[in-house]
Amino acid sequence: MKDVIESTKIKIEKGLKKENNQTFLHTGPHHDDIMLGIFPCIIPQLRIISNKFHFSILTSGFTSVSNILLQNLLQETLKLIDQGKIGMLEYPDFFEQGFKYKFDKDVSHYLDKIAARDEKGKLRGVCHVSPG
Repeated sequence: MKDVIESTKIKIEKGLKKENNQTFLHTGPHHDDIMLGIFPCIIPQLRIISNKFHFSILTSGFTSVSNILLQNLLQETLKLIDQGKIGMLEYPDFFEQGFKYKFDKDVSHYLDKIAARDEKGKLRGVCHVSPG
């Protein structure tokens, strides 16, 4: 039993270690599984600017993200752009510098709105996260 506890402690400590200049690949079966499943674990790594992240969604079949769903999200995104509600567009250098001002806000926004059962806020969050 003591070996199991010690092994678990070592794994937790290793998981809490902050990495620099690393590339991470996260895979998940559905569009929300990566963020809902490991978001708390990867936040410290996301905040280190030298790290790079790649996410791969492996959905297929009945529960896949349909073309119609994606088309609707893109149309909603265009509406939000027209209404001036997607703030990251205010940074013309978004991919060089602007992202630092909006760092991990959009995913947090989306998850906060899910928890609050705020459907309009959740839609705005997913329009920030999915197409962009």
